[in-house]
Amino acid sequence: MGPNDVIEIRIPHTLFGVGAINGLGELVNRLSSSRALIVTDPGLVKAGIVATVQAALGSAGLEAEVFDRSGPEAPVSAIEELSRKVKDDGHDLLIGVGGGSVMDTTKAASLLAANPSLTVQDLIEGKPAARSVAKILIPTTAGTGSEWSSTAVVTTDTTDDRTYPYRSSENYPKAAIIDPGLTQDLAAKTTAETGVDALSHAIEAYTSCRANLLSDGYASTAISLISTSLRPAYAKGSLRMEDRYRLSIAAAMAMAAGSLAGVGLAHFMNHALGKKAHIPHGAAVGLMLPYVMEYNLISDPAKFAEVARLLGEKTGRLSTLDAALKSVAAIRRLLSDLGMPQRLSEVGLTEADIPHLVDELITYQAFPIALMNPREVGPEEAAEIYLKAL
Repeated sequence: MGPNDVIEIRIPHTLFGVGAINGLGELVNRLSSSRALIVTDPGLVKAGIVATVQAALGSAGLEAEVFDRSGPEAPVSAIEELSRKVKDDGHDLLIGVGGGSVMDTTKAASLLAANPSLTVQDLIEGKPAARSVAKILIPTTAGTGSEWSSTAVVTTDTTDDRTYPYRSSENYPKAAIIDPGLTQDLAAKTTAETGVDALSHAIEAYTSCRANLLSDGYASTAISLISTSLRPAYAKGSLRMEDRYRLSIAAAMAMAAGSLAGVGLAHFMNHALGKKAHIPHGAAVGLMLPYVMEYNLISDPAKFAEVARLLGEKTGRLSTLDAALKSVAAIRRLLSDLGMPQRLSEVGLTEADIPHLVDELITYQAFPIALMNPREVGPEEAAEIYLKAL
């Protein structure tokens, strides 16, 4: 993208910092809500995170019911159940507390509840939503950055069990609260998977063919922050609040970069892979990332050389191409340090699965790949990348 391209910038009103959750009551009062509903999942109720949110509301003399039946990848069944509850009980504010799946569930239900004729299929097909139920989004992981995004996904678990993205300006919340304290006790595995997801957003946005000055600023900062802080947070995150702090803002910045420039092939390849191998989104994207970087590297070696530098690699005396290759090596070393899978065979896939993965990729992701990925990709190229990852 160049100086003649118009870029739309939109970031929700955000409270950021340790203890930011204590500002929730004031935000709710400002929105004049009379019947708020907390949207979350059972794990966060058990972990005490929802109780922390309720306490923040209680200190302002407020209370809210809890809907705790969100599921992985925002399943349609949960979205439709939540939408019915919002309409039947007259809720005028949704407070999404959780990771990307919870926030995406909140987004979709806010659209369906406010637009009675709108269906999930309409969202998938890109039909615009005229309005939405007001929402506040509170991430509890440093991963998707969905709180700063107009994009969400839904998984059609009631029909073909596929995950579809959809975009709407109505997906933006009225406000977001990014409190690193809510991520303090995340399990090491979750810290790794969500952190790698955020890093993938940043690297793919930075190297996208739609990258621009603004997306580069967000992405490069996010890459540097995650590179510095993901390992310490994984090792003992409960004692590394400074690193949790850095990861929390980096995840939002990485998503802002992705919203401006798009992501790339690693994200598009993960959909069929995650479902086939039954691994989380971050693990699937992370597995494919070094192979995709290696493939895309020829598109702009200087950009990938800068990624290597941002990842902490010493590149001063190297040629541009050799420096670029160090970005791939740095990601592989990070995945190894985090104990994440790096081969399709590690997650139970064989060469026989590759035609299915390629077919899914080309059938459902050809348009965004052509729009965002910095190198052309067809069925043969996709198969080659998957084979290298086997």
